[in-house]
Amino acid sequence: EPVFGFLKANLRFTRFSVRGKSKVENEMGLALMAVNLRKFTAIN
Repeated sequence: EPVFGFLKANLRFTRFSVRGKSKVENEMGLALMAVNLRKFTAIN
């Protein structure tokens, strides 16, 4: 997936800094939100 490659290459997001499923889901949600915001600002 291009999104995961973007997370690794540009945001240097290679591993989670928390433990537990709910905390990992929150951290991944924040990372994906950052990707979406970058896409949105590039469009506008």
